[in-house]
Amino acid sequence: MLTINADEHPLMRRFHKLGDEKRSVVIVPPERWQNWLYADERQARALLQPFDPKQFTAEAAPQPARKAAKDQVVKDDSAT
Repeated sequence: MLTINADEHPLMRRFHKLGDEKRSVVIVPPERWQNWLYADERQARALLQPFDPKQFTAEAAPQPARKAAKDQVVKDDSAT
């Protein structure tokens, strides 16, 4: 996976702690795969571009389920 700096990317800059460098994966669209696979260094570097944020959506991940409390054994004093 290749990443590039995303400090100024309108979407990806929201995903790291304040002060941390923002990174984004490089997305090579299918129509450019052959260019990527056979590129020399100069051509490959030209493909390392930020993605268009209008083509993607981002949403908060669902909160993980809470762990259930362990079954507790309750002493039944009415039997005595």
